[in-house]
Amino acid sequence: MRQVYPNIFQIKIPLRGNPLKELNCHIVKGERRNLIIDTGFNQPEGRALLLAALEQAGCAPDDTDIFITHLHVDHSGLVGAVKTERNRAYASAYDAAAINGTFHLVPEAGEALKKNPRYEMMGFTEQDGDVGGSHPALRNRVEREIDFTAVAEGDRIDLGGFCFEVVEFPGHTPGLVGLYERSRKILFPGDHILGKITPNITFWNFDFDALGVYIQSLRKARAMAVDYLFAAHRFYVEDHVVRVNQLLAHHDRRLLEVRELIKREAKTAYEVAAGMQWDFGGGNFLDFPVAQKFFAAGEAMAHLEHLVFLCEAERLQQGQILYYKML
Repeated sequence: MRQVYPNIFQIKIPLRGNPLKELNCHIVKGERRNLIIDTGFNQPEGRALLLAALEQAGCAPDDTDIFITHLHVDHSGLVGAVKTERNRAYASAYDAAAINGTFHLVPEAGEALKKNPRYEMMGFTEQDGDVGGSHPALRNRVEREIDFTAVAEGDRIDLGGFCFEVVEFPGHTPGLVGLYERSRKILFPGDHILGKITPNITFWNFDFDALGVYIQSLRKARAMAVDYLFAAHRFYVEDHVVRVNQLLAHHDRRLLEVRELIKREAKTAYEVAAGMQWDFGGGNFLDFPVAQKFFAAGEAMAHLEHLVFLCEAERLQQGQILYYKML
């Protein structure tokens, strides 16, 4: 545990089995209450580190609330380890419901293609293996349903000494929320803005233009006055305006790449992902583990759907499989 700002501490929670390697969990020590921002996978070593850090910081669980920026299990998995009857766990309404919904919606191993049509829709086949059974949400989720306190844009969490405003940054997930301390120009953006890593923008549903919404959220963050941006993974971002501009440029390049791939013939999200350039695992999509294939195909589909929203591409359906082609 290290202090990154007066009364703000960082704990690097290991994410065993995940290429992200670690989560930057933060403890904010206030005058009246304390706050944990994101928690990590529900794994024994992460649980031990988080509980030890709370003890070291002098933060009793009953006096320490939890803020979950978004539904992904590397952020929400350990909320059950620190949630008591006397503290609060904050999340957006959408992501809180999704976190609790994993108890009912995660496919059983070996049944992914039968229970979740999204895999087949993107162009996955049985030969790709068990997408659902290999998904990290199945193994590292919170162990019980949580009584969340829903938060939305403009809500305040006053700890005494720190007063945070909730800021909505949808895109990476539909309900991602960050925390902003206006007087100190401190921003906790979750996975909305990361250094070096580009946050995964995936397909959620046909009514939600994930990439378009993410771009709007980036511009919103760029306009904020920020001196300290405490990102959830890897290193902290020193100049958020520069980083936002880099992320916007990245997705501009991605869209050019996707346009070229579907210019002459209709392709599935799986086929488009196979033609895109990746920094992960040697860059060859077909060699990725099946869970990483799913993340990559989801990102390809978010870009394809954005082109549909822009009326630049069309979506075609053959049986259960979707194809995309430039107009």
